[in-house]
Amino acid sequence: MKRLLTAAASLLLLAGCGTSPLADENGTGVRVTTAAVHNRTAPIPFTVQNGTSATLLIPGCGGQMQVVAERMAAGAWSVAPGTPCGDGVSTAAVQLAPGAQAQGARTIANAGQYRLRLVFTATESNGTSFQVVSNEFVVD
Repeated sequence: MKRLLTAAASLLLLAGCGTSPLADENGTGVRVTTAAVHNRTAPIPFTVQNGTSATLLIPGCGGQMQVVAERMAAGAWSVAPGTPCGDGVSTAAVQLAPGAQAQGARTIANAGQYRLRLVFTATESNGTSFQVVSNEFVVD
């Protein structure tokens, strides 16, 4: 019961944090991070860290985590062009265990200021979706 309450409290933190990388007073939560500068000729590597007590269910693309790239334009974030997953590729969810981290990559073709958005559910969330965004970065 205590574990379920801890997981529920963690999920409430996830839901209430809007578009900031999630962290509680202990520096745990769900985070998406990447380097500050990338070259558009190579996929953008990122890391997802699960500091909660729940297993995360992340949309997949060919066995890899699927994230959405967002580009800053005219002072607002909007979804960047491009398809993160091609037709005919498995979209089975990727599971990320409590305390685990995983690496992924996302291709971005155009220069600009970006962030990555990760949408996920958790095993104890009854299907409720949560989202976090990465740090901002530049693609040149």
